[in-house]
Amino acid sequence: MQNEYWDLSRGLTSEKVLREAYLAPLWKQGLIAEAPAGYLIGPQWELIRPYEQALQQARNAGLTIEQLASQKSWIELEKLSME
Repeated sequence: MQNEYWDLSRGLTSEKVLREAYLAPLWKQGLIAEAPAGYLIGPQWELIRPYEQALQQARNAGLTIEQLASQKSWIELEKLSME
């Protein structure tokens, strides 16, 4: 586990890099929101949470995208009204 965190942090050479390369894209998508004490879950997170959970379950089960695609109910199509 420590090696995994080390690999993730290798490109972080400064706070500026963290903000511009990692946090800004998440903020722009609404996945995180700035708060006085740091960052919070953003308003768009709830829209992707079911997909994130389905993908996490697939990872835990060791399934590939091809295996998931062959299963009928691994993900559901939901249409959102833009009104």
